[in-house]
Amino acid sequence: MPLRIAAVRYLNTAPLICALEGRADVRLARAVPAHLLDTLVDDRSDAALVPAIDLQRSPVPLTVLPAGCIASAGETLTVRVFSHVEPARIAVLAADAESHTSVALAAVLWAERFARRLEIVPREQFAPAHAVLLIGDKVVTDPPADCPHQADLGQMWFEMTRLPFVFAVWAARTDAGRDRHARLFEALNGSRLQCADRLDELARRHGPRHGWPVDLARRYLTQHLQYEFTPDCRRGMEEFHRLAQKHGVIDLTRILEYFNP
Repeated sequence: MPLRIAAVRYLNTAPLICALEGRADVRLARAVPAHLLDTLVDDRSDAALVPAIDLQRSPVPLTVLPAGCIASAGETLTVRVFSHVEPARIAVLAADAESHTSVALAAVLWAERFARRLEIVPREQFAPAHAVLLIGDKVVTDPPADCPHQADLGQMWFEMTRLPFVFAVWAARTDAGRDRHARLFEALNGSRLQCADRLDELARRHGPRHGWPVDLARRYLTQHLQYEFTPDCRRGMEEFHRLAQKHGVIDLTRILEYFNP
């Protein structure tokens, strides 16, 4: 049976899935991050690029497939708060509905860095007195005007922890079984490794499609993001989950299961 893979539709995912496109044994679907967990829960995908916070919120047991991730060890460019006031004074944050992890990260960062419990409202309620959190290509192609203050959440996290921040990681339903996990891991890890040699090409081909200048797309894919799920990435993700529980973003931190190839 073909492998059903659900991935993010932004530019940042091209280095994970470029070698899966066109494969007869893979069915590739794309969606915004907030919808990807549902594809596993509803059995519409075999593996999905699950937002890190949703690993803790999933109603079905998940297994992390350490075949790749979207992470940063510093500035991300595409997970950014735009504000009319300095970050330390933000009390109300209008949030992009396409992201779960970035909203949770903002709550953690403001609690840890500024001892503030943010009031999170839908992006549509963004007003001059508020700040707005945007993710993905729209940060580059359609940033809000007249916001003199900006804060990159990946940079804030790295300055606070000295660990990478993992925004999303491949995961599968635990009940799919080890044989299915092994096949998924092989396909996903193989794609990441093949794509790693094609980043310049991917910036030229996909950057303009997503509204990015080619030079900026190249810098984004090669300098700002990392795709290997390293031991530091695992530590960073688990630290995020710990702090999310500490500040009431999630009720309980579950112990994650990782596929061991």
